[in-house]
Amino acid sequence: MPPVKLFTANASKADAPHYHEHCEILEAAAPPQLSTGAALWLDDEGLMLLNAQLAQPLRLTSTMLERRLGGKSMLLRACGVGNRGSRVLDAFAGFGFDALTLMYQGFAVTAVERHPLVWLMLEDFAARLGIDLHSSCADSTSTRATSAQHWDIVYLDPMFPVRRKQALPSLALQHLQHLCGEVPAAAPLDLEAGLELAQACALRRVVLKRRLKDPTLGKPSHQLKGQAVRFDIYV
Repeated sequence: MPPVKLFTANASKADAPHYHEHCEILEAAAPPQLSTGAALWLDDEGLMLLNAQLAQPLRLTSTMLERRLGGKSMLLRACGVGNRGSRVLDAFAGFGFDALTLMYQGFAVTAVERHPLVWLMLEDFAARLGIDLHSSCADSTSTRATSAQHWDIVYLDPMFPVRRKQALPSLALQHLQHLCGEVPAAAPLDLEAGLELAQACALRRVVLKRRLKDPTLGKPSHQLKGQAVRFDIYV
């Protein structure tokens, strides 16, 4: 994958080692209008995600996270209210909303995200919130397959295939979908293999997020169902 293009009005803002490792740093007076692809803009407020296919850029804000922290969390129930303090591997971290939600609830989270641009947004978001999130830019399947490490809980939230609807998803999800492409429906054997790998790494449970009507894989111990998604729990 080519380096992420990171635009900034002041290159000294991009002194952090992970920017130099993953980015081509370019000076610009203002966020550029992209003709193709995606890039990052860095200013005093942190990172902003630009995408040629979307008119509105994305900046992650604490308000986005606060919406998830309010009320009863199905994710917290799926991971186990009594398991606070447990070590969790979030294997498909995305922008980190679930990982950060679990950290606020007292879990020790390791977040893995394979897309460098998404991972950089996650890192910046956690830093601006003052949260010391342990994260890495890597393929979680390779990480689990080659690591001797185990976690108490492995959380799997692979991106769902895109469905054509009139109502648009959230801006953050639109950006994710454009970055990662329209993910085809994964073959059941592939999902089953990923689940088996997760179970081999999990000491207590695996939590798999699925759309409500998706087929059930294996024999989960129990399920939590919402209006559009469910959590399959394997203990």
